[in-house]
Amino acid sequence: SKPTYLEILAPGVSKGKALKEVSESWGFGQDEVMAIGDAPNDISMVEWAGVGVAVGNAVPELKKVATMVVTDHDHDGVAEAIDRMVIHPRSN
Repeated sequence: SKPTYLEILAPGVSKGKALKEVSESWGFGQDEVMAIGDAPNDISMVEWAGVGVAVGNAVPELKKVATMVVTDHDHDGVAEAIDRMVIHPRSN
């Protein structure tokens, strides 16, 4: 929520629970899922994902739980995450 925007959700609803449910219904394991976020309501989603990404302009609380932090959303942070994890992943 922001000063001019209010979010109202049912108790127990979160992006993390939704991502888990969708992933399981599509047959993806947690380790096959990447989530990218910037706001407090993204924390549960980023924590649940096998790879949790915070963009550079994310709130500090999200950056603390993220697997990686990329550049901000105005400088292609989402593209950077996809490039690093999907297009050019490091070999093990």
